[in-house]
Order: sequence, then structure tokens, then C-alpha cells
Amino acid sequence: MSIGVSATFLANLAQVLKLDAADRRHLFLLAHERPPAEPGKTWCVLPPLVRRLMHDLPHPAFVLNLR
Repeated sequence: MSIGVSATFLANLAQVLKLDAADRRHLFLLAHERPPAEPGKTWCVLPPLVRRLMHDLPHPAFVLNLR
């Protein structure tokens, strides 16, 4: 008999247990699930003018840099 759990359940369990990224990945691998996506990292800080412009736009937008 095989018991399966959803990725949502695993994510919620990891949050309740306050697992760090390595432990969370291990939990997903133990359950034979694909590891969760790592949260994005901010590489730069937006100048206040650009941040204000983004906030004032009527639709979603994102900023790209040269990297």
C-alpha cells in the first residue's frame, strides 16, 4: 500500500516544523517529491524613484538590470 502526500502538505509541514532550506529539501526528497523552488534573492536595491514609479503603475511590472 502506497501513501502519498501533496507538495502543499509538505510545504505546510515544513513551515509548521520551522525547517531550514536544507531540511525542507530533505523532507521533499524523502517523500519522493520534487524539491520546492528556492525563494528568489534580491541582487540589488531599487532607487527610490524607480520604486515609486513601480508602485504608481496601474499594472504589474518588474525591473531588469544588466545581469
